Amino acid sequence: MRCASWVRDFVAVLAAVAVTAVPKRRVTLPVEHALDAARAGGRYVANSPTLLALIARATVFIFPAGATWALLPLVARHKLGLGSIGYGLLLGCVGVGALAAATFGPALRKRVTPRVLYAAAAIAIAATAIVLAYSDSVVLDAIALVASGAAWISGIGLLAAAYQTQMPPWVKARGMSYYLVAFQGSNAVGGLAFGTVAQTSSISDAFLAISACLLVGSLLTWRLALPRAVAAEVEAAEPWALPEVQDPEAGPVMVTVTWPVQPERLDDFLVLAGELRQLRRRTGAGSWRLYRQAEDRYELIETFIVGSWAEHERQHARIYPAETAVIDRLEQTLLPGRPRLVHHSLAVRAPHRLIANHDG
Repeated sequence: MRCASWVRDFVAVLAAVAVTAVPKRRVTLPVEHALDAARAGGRYVANSPTLLALIARATVFIFPAGATWALLPLVARHKLGLGSIGYGLLLGCVGVGALAAATFGPALRKRVTPRVLYAAAAIAIAATAIVLAYSDSVVLDAIALVASGAAWISGIGLLAAAYQTQMPPWVKARGMSYYLVAFQGSNAVGGLAFGTVAQTSSISDAFLAISACLLVGSLLTWRLALPRAVAAEVEAAEPWALPEVQDPEAGPVMVTVTWPVQPERLDDFLVLAGELRQLRRRTGAGSWRLYRQAEDRYELIETFIVGSWAEHERQHARIYPAETAVIDRLEQTLLPGRPRLVHHSLAVRAPHRLIANHDG
């Protein structure tokens, strides 16, 4: 029966995907290799402080919170003396809370800041863990599980929505893969870790440890970024012009940008240079450096390396209004009438020469 149900659900999902109309996209660039695409997604996440903060928040939240559901069968059997039906009812209470949060959550998110809502979700599940640690009442545990179900769906929904809306369309799927690894990994490891505590000590101690981790984690991550979920940018900015190159696989490509900075705006430029580095790295640069002319400390030279000319073309296609805003702010620090100058250089492979040694 279980196998038949699984097959039925799987076929239903395939059918839904098959009939879903996906708009066609016109792609003028060469097809991106799977490994290159994975590396590009990793670079984007690694150079996005907000995404890293959201992954850290998700890990700290899900590691202990997810273990609550992993230990729930032990509560039903050993603390409450319930069978499979009783366990199912307790788990259903979690679902009731999740349904209520999904229904009324959008209105609540408009009135409460994300940081406060995240902390409230962690505190609610921590309180539930304390109840489950000490209570022998089915009714009290059921009420607590309704509250924790609402907190669980509110917390993970808040984090996932914030994470998705921080990424442009080109990287959304591969960027979400890193979030899902953190989500599923921390959920599994948390269940294993607190299950070990329950086995070696007691169920109550495991739930108290869950509560402590949630409270400490919410304090440690309080200052980390947690933006509101907003509509993501779907239209790329107008790409900057590039010279014609016959071989798209030529490379690596070194891009050199000269920035003639106003002397009084040098500090402003250097502050923005951190955002510039993240921009270049997110969109495809393998390495990035900023230099100054030896004879003119106000003329700065930016260099970055891209794997191939095709990848540099993709880099230009990945420029969205958020990226152009950074460039616009940098240009405001330049000398009047002196725009930035961009040069592209392709790597030249020197031929190998065989050197023969002749005796006599």
